[in-house]
Amino acid sequence: MSLGGTAAYGLARIDVPELVKSAVAEATRVGFEFCVRPEIGRLLATCAAGLPIGSLVAETGTGTGAGLAWMVSGSDSGVRFVS
Repeated sequence: MSLGGTAAYGLARIDVPELVKSAVAEATRVGFEFCVRPEIGRLLATCAAGLPIGSLVAETGTGTGAGLAWMVSGSDSGVRFVS
């Protein structure tokens, strides 16, 4: 969660997964300014890519779900998430 994180997606120079775009669009719609910054989101996706199939990840502080969306987008479909 970062102050100005939602606005940073307008300046992002990286590809943003569709799930993340949806979460950021919702944040924009409701005026939530604290989405995870895109560069941190990419780090979350990279970390999630290393999780073994069958892993269970618990995430808190969801906001509109941008961080969670980065992790889900980066992980294998056999990884489960609880938010």
